[in-house]
Amino acid sequence: MLVCLLGPDALGADLDDTPPGTTREGIHPGAMAGTIDIITRSFAGLRTDGDTRTFDPQLPAGLRGAQFQLHHRGERIHVSLVPTGLHLAAHQPRSLDELRRGAYARSPFCSRHHAGLFDAPLSELPPVTKEESMGHFDEVVTDPALHFGDIEDHLRALVDCGADPGRPWRGRWWAAATAGTTGRRGVWPASRDGPKTS
Repeated sequence: MLVCLLGPDALGADLDDTPPGTTREGIHPGAMAGTIDIITRSFAGLRTDGDTRTFDPQLPAGLRGAQFQLHHRGERIHVSLVPTGLHLAAHQPRSLDELRRGAYARSPFCSRHHAGLFDAPLSELPPVTKEESMGHFDEVVTDPALHFGDIEDHLRALVDCGADPGRPWRGRWWAAATAGTTGRRGVWPASRDGPKTS
């Protein structure tokens, strides 16, 4: 039951900078991944074996429900846990097509990287590494107003001024960075209003 109470805190810790001052050291993907793992494997009882997915839902007493998106073997599924079991719904392929079309239209890097594969299944697309994402950042993002240098300046200012990372930058964007302990630091902007697709 403790994870039910603390899960949202673990997932939001970096956006809310809890405890204060820790986000400037880098985000905590391990804590976030562990929280998500508890929901998917413990609460939903998700197990995968090749192409096979099985569920054995065990929603803790007192928790009214949980939802997550599952991407497995090129298929996206919306999973809703409720006290009586779970509901599965395949995502509309149209939504994914719109998202991909938007990325290809607005990101020169994506358009180049997936040239000739615009209609290919996701499982056939070449991966994009962190090195590639950061090295071509200004061409990867789908909003031409976002620039790597500006985001780095913003993140430095947060540290130097002790500013609140939970406040949106430019009224819309939240930015976080990995600590870079495995190599190049990753910088990731996000918008709560979601990606533009048209």
